[in-house]
Amino acid sequence: MRAKIEFCHLNSAVASADSNLVKRIYRQLINKIPRPWLATDRHSLAGGVAVGLFVSLLPLPLQTVLAGGFAALLRVHVPSSMVMVWFTNPLTVVPLLYAGWMVGSTIVPTTPDLHNVSFSWTGILTATTQGWPVLFVGCLTLAVVTAAIGYFSVLHALDDEACS
Repeated sequence: MRAKIEFCHLNSAVASADSNLVKRIYRQLINKIPRPWLATDRHSLAGGVAVGLFVSLLPLPLQTVLAGGFAALLRVHVPSSMVMVWFTNPLTVVPLLYAGWMVGSTIVPTTPDLHNVSFSWTGILTATTQGWPVLFVGCLTLAVVTAAIGYFSVLHALDDEACS
C-alpha cells in the first residue's frame, strides 16, 4: 500500500513539473509574439479588417503576406487583416476587377484603343500596357472606399451601445 501512495505522489509531482514547464514555455512564446497579433480591442480589429480589405482590392500578388506586413507596421490586428484578404478569391476577382476598371475609366481618361480591345496578342498587349493606370486607379479607389466601410462597420458592430 505504501508503494502505491509513493507512486501516486511521484506521479502528481511529475504532473505539476510538467504543467510548470508548459506554463514557462507558454509564457516565453507569448512574450515573443508581437503585440499586434494579440491585440483584440475594437479599434485594432477594425483596423485589421480595413487593412485586409484595402490590400485585397489591389491587383497585386502575395496579398496575404502584404496585408500581414502592413497590419504589423500599423499595429493593428494581423490575423483579421490576413483573413479579410480572402475577400478576393477565384469567384469574386473578375467582378471586382471589372468594377475597378469601370471606376478607373470614369476617373482616368482612356484612349480609344482601350474601348475596342480585340482578343489577340496585340490587343492584350495594348490593354495591359495602356490599361494598367486605369485599372490601378479604379482598384485603389474601391480599396479606399471598401476599407472605410469595413472599418466603420466593425467599429459599429463592436460598439458597446450597439450590442445592448
